[in-house]
Amino acid sequence: SLWNLFTMTTNVLQVIGSAILLMNHGRSGNVLINTLIGFAASGALLNMVRYFRFFPKSYLLILTLRYALPKSLRFIMCATVIYLAYAVLGMALFGEGTGAFSDLGQSIQTLFSIVNGDNITAYFQAMTKASNTFVSRCYVISFIFLCMWVALNILLGVVIEGYNQAVERVKDISEGISDGEQPERGELPGGSLRERRVAREPHGGVAGRYASI
Repeated sequence: SLWNLFTMTTNVLQVIGSAILLMNHGRSGNVLINTLIGFAASGALLNMVRYFRFFPKSYLLILTLRYALPKSLRFIMCATVIYLAYAVLGMALFGEGTGAFSDLGQSIQTLFSIVNGDNITAYFQAMTKASNTFVSRCYVISFIFLCMWVALNILLGVVIEGYNQAVERVKDISEGISDGEQPERGELPGGSLRERRVAREPHGGVAGRYASI
C-alpha cells in the first residue's frame, strides 16, 4: 500500500542521513544531511497518522483527502494553465516597468500574493505605472474574478463533497462497530464493511439496507 511505501521511504532517508552524519563525525552543518534528517523526521511524524484509522472520527481528515484529492488534482491541472497564462501575460505587460513581474517566477509569486489578498493595492499601483490604468484594471479584475472567486469556490465545493463522503464512510464504520462487527485490517482506508454484510446475509433483513460504497 501507499502507507507501506511511504514508511519504507522514510526509513531509507533515516538510514542514509544517519550514515552520512556518522561519516561526518556528528557535524550537521551539511545541507544534504539536514535535508535528509528533516524529511525523515517529518515523515516519521506523518506516518503516525495511519494509526488514527482505528479511531474513525479522528481519521476524518485523511478520508476527506482520499475522496477529494483525485477530483481536486484534475481541477488544479486545468486551473494551473489559466494561472500560467496570466503570469505570462503579466510579465509581458508589466515586466519592464515593475519588478513584481520581472520574470516568470516573480510573476507567479506576485499573482499568488494577489490570490491571497496581500498588497493588492500596491501591486495595482505598480502595474498602473508600468502600463495604463485601463489595462491594469482589466488584468487585475479578471484575474481576481477567475482565480479568487470562481476557481477557489469550485475547489472548495469539491473538498466539501469529499468531506461529506468521508462523514458517511465514518458513519458506516461506526454502525458496524456498534453492531459488534469489527472492521478488518485496513478496512477503513479501502475496504467496504457494507459489502461484507451483504455477503453474509444475502436474503435481506437488516443487511438489505447496505450497499457497497
